[in-house]
Amino acid sequence: MEKVLFIGYLKKTFMVIEDKCIFKLEDCSYWIQEDSVIFSNDNYIQKIKLVKMNERIYLLAGDTTVLVSQLHHAFQSRIFSFFKGWTGHESYSLSTGEIITQLSGQYIRKCVLSPSCLLFYYKNTTYINVSGTCAEISILPPLNNLKLL
Repeated sequence: MEKVLFIGYLKKTFMVIEDKCIFKLEDCSYWIQEDSVIFSNDNYIQKIKLVKMNERIYLLAGDTTVLVSQLHHAFQSRIFSFFKGWTGHESYSLSTGEIITQLSGQYIRKCVLSPSCLLFYYKNTTYINVSGTCAEISILPPLNNLKLL
């Protein structure tokens, strides 16, 4: 039996790890693709439906059905300065106060001034998606959130 969880619009898609998509819905929830269905995001502002069938959740967009799971720890921010890409050990400050450090050994050179980014936690790993790249990272919380002993 099919249970409709959401009917609305897809606000944005992000291509991330292992050719998966993250879908941001108009209610600002984030969902990650769990299967290998090719999802065309040419027209990302499209009407979608989230349905629960057989204890799994699917995103239906036109003729495409994608198995998804909700990302509860995802947020958008902006890199506070120039994004120079990834050299294997880059660190960047975010506009929300966090400091992120690259953990993976990926090497990609880009140069973008203060790009927006998506941070998300998936399968025990934290990632950042920025300017078409995705890297495994660690996050230091904003200094104003740290409690002194």
